[in-house]
Amino acid sequence: MTTSQEAAIKKAEALFAAVSAGKTLFSRTAGDTWTIVGPAADLITYSDVTVTKRDGTTETVRVSDILGTYTARGLSYRVAHFKRPKTTPAPVKTVATTPSHGAGIGSPAMGLYLATPTTRRGGCYFCGVPDCTDCG
Repeated sequence: MTTSQEAAIKKAEALFAAVSAGKTLFSRTAGDTWTIVGPAADLITYSDVTVTKRDGTTETVRVSDILGTYTARGLSYRVAHFKRPKTTPAPVKTVATTPSHGAGIGSPAMGLYLATPTTRRGGCYFCGVPDCTDCG
């Protein structure tokens, strides 16, 4: 038996022992995608499960789809894909874009553009002021 085969057997034994103790674990497949492995009763599609990491910490993930249900040595377990919960992004800070020289029709501050480009030659496309830096 080669060293890599022995390592694979050792990893499978450790995984089996943890699942038989009722834990759900992260596992990497041969294709380098991450899955979770746990008791079949715990891994149900769209349910939230607590997964134990290698260092002993835990993380809650949502089961997205079941890849397979297996039975070994009388233990029924499942392998599944998962999704991490979405974190709420920080609110976007909005800043008023009113030009310092006043908002006219067609400016971004008005939310409209009614002027034609021919009336804006030589100046800002929105407000007509030469070299305007306020309208962006």
